[in-house]
Amino acid sequence: MNKILTVLAIVCIAAVAATCVNAGPAKKSNVKKTTQKATPKKAKSESVVTDMIASFRYELYKGGESEVYYYTNNAGLKSSQFYTRDMGSKTGWTYTVNDKPVKPLSQLAHELQLGKYPMTVLDDEDTSRERWIIEVKYENGKTVSIVSYLSNETATNDATVQQKCEKAFKEIKYMDENGKMMGEYTKTLYDAKGKRIKEIYYTNDGIVHGGRDFNEPARGVGNDYALPPKTY
Repeated sequence: MNKILTVLAIVCIAAVAATCVNAGPAKKSNVKKTTQKATPKKAKSESVVTDMIASFRYELYKGGESEVYYYTNNAGLKSSQFYTRDMGSKTGWTYTVNDKPVKPLSQLAHELQLGKYPMTVLDDEDTSRERWIIEVKYENGKTVSIVSYLSNETATNDATVQQKCEKAFKEIKYMDENGKMMGEYTKTLYDAKGKRIKEIYYTNDGIVHGGRDFNEPARGVGNDYALPPKTY
């Protein structure tokens, strides 16, 4: 009997020991845990400008004053033309420039989303109202013409259009890296009503070589001379 009890005791002790071993901390699994990483969103690619401009005109009539900027690229030729008359000025300048403005002005036309405006023939504009005008002709033959009349409802957008256009045009260079005029240029004088009264033609060295007096066509311009304003 004592032998039987002794055997049973040994068996119980062994069982308890086995239970304690199994109750220990779990062994680490050999399977590697994978951390789920958030997939970064792809950055929106910049919209590509495919329509390159052949010419870009911007005009603003506001508060009884006006400004006009006009660039035209002579494709295939060595030079292009840039006309500028700042707000309220009675003097306009037409410069010989290069084709570098084509890309930024094409970008400007793209950013302004000109297609969202109704197309208006410029001859149909109401000249008695405050307005801005944009006319763009593209190399592919497409033309966009807009007359947008100023109002309180469109004031924010009007200011944005004005700011972007003025910035783009005032960055156009008409002097080369040496400070020399890129080519011949013309000075145009206007009266208080915006009518042309005189044009003076200059060589790239600033020498007068002709002109027109619209009030007295036969008179010419004599020896009138004036240096162009400094480049922006």
